[in-house]
Amino acid sequence: MLDSAQFGDCVQRHLNDFRLYDKAVDIVSCWQFLFTEAQPLAKNVLCFDGFPRLSSPSTPSDQPKTPDFAALISDTYGIVGDIKSGFPLDDKDFLSHAKRLLKYDLPLNFKGGIEARSVVPTHHDILLLIPLRDAQEIVRRIEKYRIAGDLKIDRNLIAFEWVWDSDQNEYVFRRVAGQTSDFRDSSLPANARLSSIFTERGASLKVSPDKIKSIKAAWQFCRPAA
Repeated sequence: MLDSAQFGDCVQRHLNDFRLYDKAVDIVSCWQFLFTEAQPLAKNVLCFDGFPRLSSPSTPSDQPKTPDFAALISDTYGIVGDIKSGFPLDDKDFLSHAKRLLKYDLPLNFKGGIEARSVVPTHHDILLLIPLRDAQEIVRRIEKYRIAGDLKIDRNLIAFEWVWDSDQNEYVFRRVAGQTSDFRDSSLPANARLSSIFTERGASLKVSPDKIKSIKAAWQFCRPAA
């Protein structure tokens, strides 16, 4: 039997978990809007997969990888998106947390669209989505570990910061400055490349709730059963 203090703590933990999950659903929906409705990019995307389970042909007996979303742009290029609410302050814990991204650093079976097929693209990048308040520091430390050789990721790791702009009533996503990696999306037309939109032009992705309302209503946002 829980006493009143323990019960209150338990309720608060569940509320915090729900808020994080609800925010993750919004963020995934924003990127689904970009990949499936925002032109000219959307017409060049084969499939967007929210809360997927991705197996690897390299380690077929391992547990599926569970990023927050995956987008198959073509048979040669895909993007895996991973949302983090933050990173630990302690150096050892920070590096350990960053190394969790290594589970996406191997060939992955992406959902290929309506047809029941999977595709292992020639290349895929890892998109890390982190809160604005910590973004610069997180990227600085990741770059430090990569240069030192403590964090070895073969795929390109691109970090975006996100924030809820209450004045404009919209989510805002920007590529974090100070990182060396970029999207390897040369297979896309020049006017649809994320590397051109977000890196060269320095544009932001801005998505208001009305743009993702239909997306959230149409999809069941939970991880498929194993």
